[in-house]
Amino acid sequence: MFSKACEYAIRSIVFIAAQNEQGTQRVGIKEISSQLDIPERFTSNILQTLTKRNLIQSIKGPNGGYSLDYSKSLTLWDVMVEVDGDKYYQECVLGLHECSDTQPCPIHNSFSDIRDRQAHMLKSTHIADLAVDLIEGKIHLNRKLRS
Repeated sequence: MFSKACEYAIRSIVFIAAQNEQGTQRVGIKEISSQLDIPERFTSNILQTLTKRNLIQSIKGPNGGYSLDYSKSLTLWDVMVEVDGDKYYQECVLGLHECSDTQPCPIHNSFSDIRDRQAHMLKSTHIADLAVDLIEGKIHLNRKLRS
């Protein structure tokens, strides 16, 4: 559903939010990359994008790193739209130019219900809640589960 960049962005921002929630003011790129098993160069590009889009803050220097000031209101939808856009939710799933409730494609009606439920879930899932779930061990962000 998400691009690889968006997957990594969501994982990174949830990790940063969890670290901030636990009192770490800034998280370095090496720690993010290592903990999430994401290549450092890719992590750097993603974090630059998130910083430019004002989803996270970046401070340079030896005590620098990334932080998240307003995770309470930030949702999965916000991150997805900034990284991948919302084209998936705006255009016909079959790529037709004319597709609407009045001129539906063959799967418009069935798919629009699914898409609406997905959009609702993304818009109502807050990064802060995911950060708490991560801290409490209810979720994980790494493909390799650590024991």
